[in-house]
Amino acid sequence: MQLVEPKAVARGLVRVSPGEDLVEALQALARVAGWQEALVTGAGQLDLVELAVADGGTMTLENAELASLSGRIVLRDDGYVEVVLRATVLVAGGLCCGRIVAAMTGGLVLAVDAIVAPVAGLSGEPPSPPRTSVSRTTPS
Repeated sequence: MQLVEPKAVARGLVRVSPGEDLVEALQALARVAGWQEALVTGAGQLDLVELAVADGGTMTLENAELASLSGRIVLRDDGYVEVVLRATVLVAGGLCCGRIVAAMTGGLVLAVDAIVAPVAGLSGEPPSPPRTSVSRTTPS
């Protein structure tokens, strides 16, 4: 067996404070943490959310409880951190779903699985021995 693309995987929980812009907070965290790619799921409350819906329009909702949230974060080649999130929210007894265009959090907890960086020695090949240099001095 050979690992095709050796990378470090980080797993953790992220708490997003009330009043934070969800997309901007995830972009900033991805940059600081060095995520190349991440999968996100979550639960909590959104004070305000704009969803892109199936008919091509958008829907703005207040005080929405997340029934589900999932998405992907990718560091593009041009350095931009792309955040794509889909949510199903409960508002006034009804369910609405779509892609999150923008959201202000009321407090969220997110589970994140992120690919951080390549890791040496995980390709299935035995690791190379460390190189050492020895200097000799001769007494004069």
